[in-house]
Amino acid sequence: MARRIAAMNVASTPSGFKTPSGETGSKMAKTAKYIMQNQASAPATSGMVMGTNGASNLSSTTIQAAVSGTSSVSATIAIYGSNWNAASGGVLLDTLSLSGTTVATGGFVVDDWPYCYAVLTAISGTGAFVDISAGY
Repeated sequence: MARRIAAMNVASTPSGFKTPSGETGSKMAKTAKYIMQNQASAPATSGMVMGTNGASNLSSTTIQAAVSGTSSVSATIAIYGSNWNAASGGVLLDTLSLSGTTVATGGFVVDDWPYCYAVLTAISGTGAFVDISAGY
């Protein structure tokens, strides 16, 4: 089960947020990796499955998702944990429902799952796209 710490739904550009083309905020954390990037249609399952505790064997990972666009945007994203290196058959850790004007973000902390993947179940808004990253 996910431990929801400081979950957020921000309707404006948060400090430190950087879009893939680099318009706003500071650079992504050096220990963060994209799970899904520039996804503009749903349903979609992330192609990249990664270890949440990585080579450094840390006990927790932060998951952050952002939906961006040029008008009102929204997205629903399911994050799954798994003991297997596959983007299916995992355990639902949390569902993020994001909505805002041009940008919305949300996130949570995942404890001790060797792998995780994301499923974008819905997205709407002019020019809307989703980025999901894991930091550890």
